[in-house]
Amino acid sequence: MDMIEILLTLGMATLYIGFASGMGFIARRGWIDKNKRWERALVVAYGLLIFLPASIVIQHYEAWSLSLRITVLLAGVTSLAIAFLRPAWLPARLWSRTISRRYSALSMGIICVWCMLAWQIQMSPAALFLGLAACLASLSSLRSSLQNA
Repeated sequence: MDMIEILLTLGMATLYIGFASGMGFIARRGWIDKNKRWERALVVAYGLLIFLPASIVIQHYEAWSLSLRITVLLAGVTSLAIAFLRPAWLPARLWSRTISRRYSALSMGIICVWCMLAWQIQMSPAALFLGLAACLASLSSLRSSLQNA
């Protein structure tokens, strides 16, 4: 694997695991408070519009070996379960918004670097714009995580 393929793999995997964790957090909120039907509707919408399509994309991404696709999917499902269950053996600060924002900053940073490298090779405006958007998202997440620290 060259650097661009490694960054693409890391970016896609971190995004998918982040989407899965988000699904776990939203599902936990929706099932703890039984009186908020809109929270449950949000869980269903997130699952159908974000998590399910991301899972399908990962499963059908032929550039990855079958074992890598399965590993990423299992990591995502594990992340979803951990975010939903919040086991006592994990530190409580893991569930803070600061950690979530730092994770988001890392994911977006990886995607930004991948886009910039892809843009240098292909000179595609789409890669440049996606890279700039990822850069802004990364800086925004990092800034808010540092403010809350």
